[in-house]
Amino acid sequence: MLPLEGKLVSRHKGEYAGPCPFKGIGDDRFHVWAGASNWYCRKECQDCPGQSCPAGGRRGWFKGAEIVTFRVLPPPERPKMSRVWEYHRNLDGQVLGYLASRGIRRDIASRFLVGKHGHRLTIPCIVRNGHNVCYGIKKRWIGDPPEPWIDRYTMEPGSQGKAIFNYDRLASQPWSYVVIVEGVLDCILLDQMGIPATAPFGGGGVWDPKWARAYRRVRLPIVVADWDKPNGQGKRAGTVDAIRKLQSLGRGILVFPPGGHKDIGEAYLAGENIRGWIASLL
Repeated sequence: MLPLEGKLVSRHKGEYAGPCPFKGIGDDRFHVWAGASNWYCRKECQDCPGQSCPAGGRRGWFKGAEIVTFRVLPPPERPKMSRVWEYHRNLDGQVLGYLASRGIRRDIASRFLVGKHGHRLTIPCIVRNGHNVCYGIKKRWIGDPPEPWIDRYTMEPGSQGKAIFNYDRLASQPWSYVVIVEGVLDCILLDQMGIPATAPFGGGGVWDPKWARAYRRVRLPIVVADWDKPNGQGKRAGTVDAIRKLQSLGRGILVFPPGGHKDIGEAYLAGENIRGWIASLL
């Protein structure tokens, strides 16, 4: 077996990913968790020996001293615009059909340079503002992943999650209001409706209090909390993240999606009048 090595893919989970330790192929074929003596192989290489080693109720799962030889690789560079365009050229009917099911039109997908890589929809976070800087590329599995261990959302290696998605819209002029949502697809949907909106690129939990300065020309920030299921302590992650945003802004209002729906996208698909709902908040 080859030495175990990989890159950090989730600082929150202490998770690293690297090539297949049996074949040396790919850069996301096996995963390791810091501080734990286990890792698993995704079994994506043809004739991978890992496929014949069931353990822990999951094929390709190993436990033991192998973790001792794990070597962390230098962090990859941030994705370039060339990668954004590469994925955007893959935009096809499958991606457009999925976006249409979320209410997002083709022209809006093209404006945000949405694309495709493998089985995933790709959404870049680009700050133009006189120049094109890509902070990262978020990837969403189109539909539901076939295996429970496959994350629905991942990031292109080198991506910076701590960035304001749709920042150019925010910085383009003073606004009477701006809607701050958790999901980038909901942000794109609101923008399509002519509603100024932003989202934390890496998800609701990566909000940086320093970002409050970016909203200084916004008279009324509207923070929308996703109606998540409560955890074991009864806390809802969407509410906790939304309160953190509102506290750092020091002003604005906190609301939930209309109709009791989980998020803006679900409310829109259920027939809620999003424009009318926003108008009622002003």
